[in-house]
Parts: sequence; structure tokens; C-alpha cells
Amino acid sequence: MALEGLKKLVLSQLEAKFGKIPLADRKIVRTAEIETLLELGPRIITSETIEEVFGR
Repeated sequence: MALEGLKKLVLSQLEAKFGKIPLADRKIVRTAEIETLLELGPRIITSETIEEVFGR
């Protein structure tokens, strides 16, 4: 259950910073393991674009 909560938090942070989240990026978050989600957190803060968050 904690994993699902973390996924919701990451999606919420992405949406708050970047607006509408592309479907492909939503899928990445929904299928991510906890390690990946924990890596995304700091990237959301430091990235200027959603593409940077996902390393594109």
C-alpha cells in the first residue's frame, strides 16, 4: 500500500510542477518500483522540464 501512495505523490508533484502529465510518463510512474520513485522525487524539484525528470 505504501508503494501506491508514493506513486500518487509522485504523480501529484509532477502535475503541480509541469501541468498535464503525458500518458507515457504516467505509465512509467504507475509501473515503477520504489527505488525508481525515490529517484524521481529529487529530479522533480531540480528539473526544468518533465523530459528532464525522465532523462530525455
